[in-house]
Amino acid sequence: MYGFVMRTTVDFKRPDTYIHLSKSLIRSQLEYAVSIWSPLYKRYVESLENVQRKFLKAVRYRCRRNLSNGPCRDFKLMDLKSRRLLLEMMFLYDICSSRYDCSDLVNNLSYVVPRTVVRREVRARPLFAISSCRTNAGVRAPLRRMANNYNTFFSDIDLFTLTPNKFRNKVIKKLTN
Repeated sequence: MYGFVMRTTVDFKRPDTYIHLSKSLIRSQLEYAVSIWSPLYKRYVESLENVQRKFLKAVRYRCRRNLSNGPCRDFKLMDLKSRRLLLEMMFLYDICSSRYDCSDLVNNLSYVVPRTVVRREVRARPLFAISSCRTNAGVRAPLRRMANNYNTFFSDIDLFTLTPNKFRNKVIKKLTN
């Protein structure tokens, strides 16, 4: 799809047009069913990032822009790894808020229930209980990976009381900092 977009848009001069085409044609293919297949190994993450980096580099060349902050920041785009994390967290939010009518998904999530009530919590406790795995396939299991990412990066964001837009904005804010 990258080659098609670059071949058919030779006469375009505005970077916004390229960014819209990238979001609708290229990024949609890179993010299809991302909550299921998100890559684990650095090599595959970098190969996906190279697709976006290559496209943005070509856009800078075609539009004759000399930008210095880095391609993603200059065009106000998130890198694909952060975008995958955002989509995973939104999927986890939808599961926990019962937006999907699938009890099997909800039943596969295990919550941590504290034994005693602590009045003042010094650090955030993990919300989800994560079992250990012996294989890479177990580590890459979608629900386990989403719960682990939530516990690791977003445990201070409340999953149950926020509206979808507020939850999304807090996750984006955390990812861009």
